[in-house]
Amino acid sequence: MTSDNPVAEQLVADARKNADKPANGPIGIAALVLGLVALAGSGLVPVLGWVLGAVAIVVAVLGLRRPDSANNAKIGLGAAVLALAAATFFFLRATGKI
Repeated sequence: MTSDNPVAEQLVADARKNADKPANGPIGIAALVLGLVALAGSGLVPVLGWVLGAVAIVVAVLGLRRPDSANNAKIGLGAAVLALAAATFFFLRATGKI
């Protein structure tokens, strides 16, 4: 593609370069899935919410270091923190402390 417009050529070159990059890294996706599973499971089995929530926090922190995984890792971190809080609530409710 030859054009007299160097700006258009630069835009096309940048678009092709960015199209090759994956949109979401696997670490961020893993943190997101772990956080959501921990959140869903914390109401049924609070220990499951604690364990998966803690693992999701570790994976999310690792994912925050990589730019391709950061967005999903942030959401996974939020879900993991909510899962820990929900698991604690349901555990205290089941034991009669609340």
